[in-house]
Amino acid sequence: MESCTQCTNNGYVDSIQYSLTADGHADGQLGVEFPNGKFQSNGDVDLLFEIENDTTKLLSSGLTLEKGLAANDLKEREAAEKVSDELGKITITSLDGHYLVHLKGYAKEPVTGLVFMIDKTYTNLPQ
Repeated sequence: MESCTQCTNNGYVDSIQYSLTADGHADGQLGVEFPNGKFQSNGDVDLLFEIENDTTKLLSSGLTLEKGLAANDLKEREAAEKVSDELGKITITSLDGHYLVHLKGYAKEPVTGLVFMIDKTYTNLPQ
């Protein structure tokens, strides 16, 4: 998955780097759209796919995104906001049926080099 451009810094464009695994289940038509890519399924399916735009796996442990968003350090908070904005561009649609999609992995903000752990669930299952 290619990430969207985030900002311009000294004449070059920076983008979020990430390595995410998506798993879950859908029992109807499902569309997952993310910056510069999409995934679609029809019918009852167990999901498992990788979303990656970094040529090297981000194996180092990182900060949780939630802690980064609440950080007192301005650079850390801004980096977390860039990553959160990128994840906010992921949309999941289902015209029928229920789904649960779980994203887990890492995202790196290139200006600061900070790595955040991603653990996010999208669902339309009844509570």
